[in-house]
Amino acid sequence: MSIFLQRLASFFATNVNEVFCVSDVAQQLGISQPAASQHIKILKNVGILEENRRGFRVFYTINRNDCAFVAPTPL
Repeated sequence: MSIFLQRLASFFATNVNEVFCVSDVAQQLGISQPAASQHIKILKNVGILEENRRGFRVFYTINRNDCAFVAPTPL
């Protein structure tokens, strides 16, 4: 896993009770929305993140069943 994907996974792992949309993640990590979207897509496809659609917005959270292998590290 790349350093950035580890950083993103750690961000979600340290905020396990929170949900975030792409713009939230982009703002928190200081990256563009397209970059955040692409990285979220990778983590979602491998099962680290789960999505929850609310109307036109999509929110993401860590998959609590699989988050044990994601060790939170300082951002």
